Amino acid sequence: MALSRDRLNVLLLSVSQALFMSASVIGFALGGLVGYTLVDNKAFATAPITMTILGAALTTIPASFFMRRFGRRAGFLVGASMGVASGGLAIHAIYAEDFLLFCVSSLLIGIYRGFAQYYRFAATDVAAPDFRARAISYVMAGGVVAAVLGPQLAIFSRDMLAPVPFAGAYLAVVALGLAAMVPISLVRIPKLSREQRLGPVRPLRVIMRQPAFIAAACNAGGGFALMNLLMTATPLSMMACDLSVDQSTLVIQWHVMAMFLPSFFTGHLIDRFGLLRVLYGGMAVLVAAVAVAVSGVTVGNFTVSMILVGVSWNFMYVGGSALLTQACTVAEQAKTQAANEFLVVGLTAVASLVSGVMLNWFGWDAVNVLALPVLGIIAAATAWYAADTRARAAAMVVQSAE
Repeated sequence: MALSRDRLNVLLLSVSQALFMSASVIGFALGGLVGYTLVDNKAFATAPITMTILGAALTTIPASFFMRRFGRRAGFLVGASMGVASGGLAIHAIYAEDFLLFCVSSLLIGIYRGFAQYYRFAATDVAAPDFRARAISYVMAGGVVAAVLGPQLAIFSRDMLAPVPFAGAYLAVVALGLAAMVPISLVRIPKLSREQRLGPVRPLRVIMRQPAFIAAACNAGGGFALMNLLMTATPLSMMACDLSVDQSTLVIQWHVMAMFLPSFFTGHLIDRFGLLRVLYGGMAVLVAAVAVAVSGVTVGNFTVSMILVGVSWNFMYVGGSALLTQACTVAEQAKTQAANEFLVVGLTAVASLVSGVMLNWFGWDAVNVLALPVLGIIAAATAWYAADTRARAAAMVVQSAE
């Protein structure tokens, strides 16, 4: 049976997600290690990862409005081209032993992310309302391929340009960016109609004050920031524990697998059990991850903790993304999604920088414990949204009875 257009778009976007995430995994797995070899002050070893997040933050708003004007496909192709440029510049920076230039290359792959993070929203542009949560989930499922492909490429290609370490892995980043242009070119998502683009639009401050927006941004942005805080510190902490680069890369592989494997059923869980239960479930899993992390520093502790962090991120990020669709109309999507994504990448940038500094000053346990008060804020925002939803439902019942 031929795929419907919306499902074909979801498949193509899922493949694009897999290729983007594979390049991203290489950057996250090796960026801090390359930074460590290039910079004198080791507290700034994770600065390249911070630059990746900064690049996404700077691109998030322009990318949304660019795609509103020129279409999703044009924007996604621009993003993939930045991925190609990032890999090429990283190779040059490693050969030149230039830490600042390597940071610039990381900024470029952040620009790639600034466009690619809209893949999941692009799938909802043509999806029926009852398919949107699953469409987001299925696009995110492309990361399962990245969980296998990215770390293995990092391991097998990092010495491809020997004797210079790590440079070969960024040759793989170039190839992944070029490959992503193929499925992106086949995506067919119609541009917004004039009525959709020019419909009634509320001020952004009004949209952002809604409990639905606040809870969506806290879960997607806060969940992403906490995941990045812990993931960024993991390879460096493992190195400090005399564990090998290959071991830390495989831990990241399990982590990325756990981030995206639940995407095959997260949408179904939301449909069956409700959005709030999935969000609270993600928070509970993160508490368990912190408990495992502070209980020991063996490979097993790092692996189990990172797996739980990945599952937690999936529930909170997919759930938060689905919740965001309730906070705006079609005409308001561009600026609402841009504001949400800016908060997501902004919080993640802060987390990645804080991660390296805290690990260097206070140690691995402190990095993990820091996650708990932040998680409390996310839980409070979600509870506020739940209370507001119940109050609105009760008011409607009273109004209908009258």
